[in-house]
Amino acid sequence: MEETVIVPPEFITMFDEAQKQLNRQFDSFSGFRKYAETIMSISSVIVSLFATFKVFDNTISKPHIFYILFVLIAILYTILMILSITVATPARIQSPINADLNNYAEAYGNQNAKQIIANQITIYVRAIKINEKTLLQRNWRSNIIGYYLCVTVVIILLATVSLLVPLK
Repeated sequence: MEETVIVPPEFITMFDEAQKQLNRQFDSFSGFRKYAETIMSISSVIVSLFATFKVFDNTISKPHIFYILFVLIAILYTILMILSITVATPARIQSPINADLNNYAEAYGNQNAKQIIANQITIYVRAIKINEKTLLQRNWRSNIIGYYLCVTVVIILLATVSLLVPLK
């Protein structure tokens, strides 16, 4: 007769918390992607609007500062797009266990309920720790693209003003 193993409630609680933490990480990856896509859309619209302000009109005399600001806008916009793409690109996310019959058999085969929960806790915590590094990098890049967008908008405004307000 098979022995009934009771899983201690603290094991269940630890597993539930690990599972919730991993789900929060997955949600964060999704949030960073949406944020980067929004930044790319907004910055593209802003740069397009900038082009409507007589930027390419050869009949208007443009001050030297405009050309400097225009080059700076191009550089910042390029960096902004590159960083946004790296944040929006799907991340390599560590799952608790790779979907493979051998992995499942190794993790859960011939084990009692207490051992299975203990294994689940271990593999969830390992996945969480691996994902944390990638999440921190995405967070840093997300903050940077927000700053780049702000700086780009300010420089666009300055360049626009340099076209509209003649310097004497």
